[in-house]
Amino acid sequence: MKPTWIAVIIIGILLGFSICMDILMGIAVKDALDNAFNPFRVMEFVEFSILTLLVAVLFLKPLVQWIFKKYKPFFTNK
Repeated sequence: MKPTWIAVIIIGILLGFSICMDILMGIAVKDALDNAFNPFRVMEFVEFSILTLLVAVLFLKPLVQWIFKKYKPFFTNK
């Protein structure tokens, strides 16, 4: 679970850095946010689907492991 949160924190820091640099260059906050999230808007359907699948795997795998760990007696008594 730690690598997941480390990745999320790094992405947040990099997005924040990008937005701050745009603001320091004199770009409006709305335009800075548009620049930060522009790559996601110009993706084709296949690219967005693959990105969504990778993010889902990133979050679902630790969630499933946590569920099996928490409810292990429920799954082993059958």
